[in-house]
Amino acid sequence: MENWNSANTDLFYGSAGTSPGSDKEHQEVSMLSLHLLQSTLVFINTLLVQSVLKDPSGSRR
Repeated sequence: MENWNSANTDLFYGSAGTSPGSDKEHQEVSMLSLHLLQSTLVFINTLLVQSVLKDPSGSRR
């Protein structure tokens, strides 16, 4: 879980460590973009786990 949080920090804040955007609207769009990215990563991980569980022998073609 700590790795997930550090990845979010790096993805969202970058090396500067500050919230992107100069006003609340830009910050809100940035936060919504981060949520979309997180959801996408969870979906991809779910697909990968499903593909591994579908073939328990480990042989992939």
